[in-house]
Amino acid sequence: GDTYDDAYYASMLECKEFQKTFIHPFDDKKVIEGQATIGLEILEQTPVPIDYVFIAIGGGGLAAGLSTVFKELSPNTKIIGVEPEGEPSMKVSIENNKIIRLDNIENFVDGAAVKRVGDLTFPICKANLHAVITIPSGKVCETILELYNKDAIVVEPAGALSIAALGFYAEAIKGKNVVCVVSGSNNDITRMSEIKER
Repeated sequence: GDTYDDAYYASMLECKEFQKTFIHPFDDKKVIEGQATIGLEILEQTPVPIDYVFIAIGGGGLAAGLSTVFKELSPNTKIIGVEPEGEPSMKVSIENNKIIRLDNIENFVDGAAVKRVGDLTFPICKANLHAVITIPSGKVCETILELYNKDAIVVEPAGALSIAALGFYAEAIKGKNVVCVVSGSNNDITRMSEIKER
């Protein structure tokens, strides 16, 4: 399918038909704990206090794990969740104080295109994140192209979200120590024409 949700439902059918075990990509305690190790690595590798961490949100597994570590070990760090404007499932859920399933989402930022956040991830993110903001897809594309052209870094659309968010926090982060979690394995050169068009 074209979205995570399509893949999830296909997986459920496969598991049922062939008696297979499904390991949830974000709404699983062990997966959240595994994602939390990224927070530990960031803290171990950063000798100065971190003021802000910007992190993309899809289903919320990475944000839940990382924010839990920071809440415990670096409670003054502000964790900012970043979602695509066309897939704001965590932002909408937090604003409504309950999990909201979005009927329609865009799928350009496919690594964060989730109609419904996790039952486990939602309360953790709601409690730990200082804010959740949304980024238009055009800004995501601009960030991808800048990173590619200026720094020779290839990032996926979801991976560009954290860096794309910096402009919206320009005044707040001035002179601060900031970490952006960036990923890139879900992108290749064949998507560049679509990215340039957007």
